[in-house]
Amino acid sequence: MLVVLSVWNYSKILAIISAAVVILTAGYILWCVQRVYLGAEYQGPHEEALTPITPRERLIGGVLLASAILLGVLPHHTVLKFMDPTIDRQVEELTNWTKQVKDPLGTSAATVPADNQAKIASGQLLEPETAPVITRKTVETATSRAEAGFSKLTPPPPLTTAP
Repeated sequence: MLVVLSVWNYSKILAIISAAVVILTAGYILWCVQRVYLGAEYQGPHEEALTPITPRERLIGGVLLASAILLGVLPHHTVLKFMDPTIDRQVEELTNWTKQVKDPLGTSAATVPADNQAKIASGQLLEPETAPVITRKTVETATSRAEAGFSKLTPPPPLTTAP
């Protein structure tokens, strides 16, 4: 349902449709499971097999019901808050990785001409003109960096068999 809540900000119609599809799918799956396990014409248990609910069953049912409501209404306060540090670290790592991918040659300021650097600082030069100039030297530098990175890799240890 978190996906439906996030779609709500994009389009309320799509959120309603997706919630309805989730509910219909769950109902169809339950109906199929019932037909597979109980047969097409299930008549229910015989009356003599029915017994009153016990206090133990009520307690278990109440705990499960309360847990379902609590997790459904307050998911962040009960479960999701424990994931926040991990998610924050992952976002930070992906941000750093994205910065490296956008500037893989390390050419952001080094190859921009000095007159353009002054224009960039003053805001006169727009984004498309600030693209780094790729020269033979920057390509050779990137190639040597990649080769140096590959040379640092060590092969995995050989597999050993248990005695």
